[in-house]
Amino acid sequence: MHIKRERIITMCRHINITTTVITVRITDIVNVYSSINITGESASLLISMPASLLTSIPVLPS
Repeated sequence: MHIKRERIITMCRHINITTTVITVRITDIVNVYSSINITGESASLLISMPASLLTSIPVLPS
């Protein structure tokens, strides 16, 4: 039971770190592109991109 609890905590930590990294990346991308003044189409394309990036983000070691 103790091992399982440890693994769950570790997994939650991974998720939290990954979410933070993704949020920071999205914020950076949005800031860069909003300063360039893109059209609405490009903005929606940009928002849908991070979803595909989720699969390519490596799991960070604890």
